[in-house]
Amino acid sequence: MTTTKKRQPNNKTDTGCDCVEQVNKSMEKYNTYIHREFLFSRAGAVRMAPLALPTRKIDSSKRGPAKTVFGIYCPICGKKYPQAIAPH
Repeated sequence: MTTTKKRQPNNKTDTGCDCVEQVNKSMEKYNTYIHREFLFSRAGAVRMAPLALPTRKIDSSKRGPAKTVFGIYCPICGKKYPQAIAPH
């Protein structure tokens, strides 16, 4: 009988550091990983986003989703993300 290891999502992006990958590797034993989002541009380009901060709407009766907040620095090592990946 063969056991298969669940595959961790590929969360690599050109952030200028590999902190998320290192943390994800160390968290495997706890069955946990840092989730990353994809960004879709109006031109159809898809790329991995920098780490997003979770947000919630204050008044749920107002239309539209809560806005997403992205950091411009890695929260683990403090290195600034390249401008090419910073959302506008």
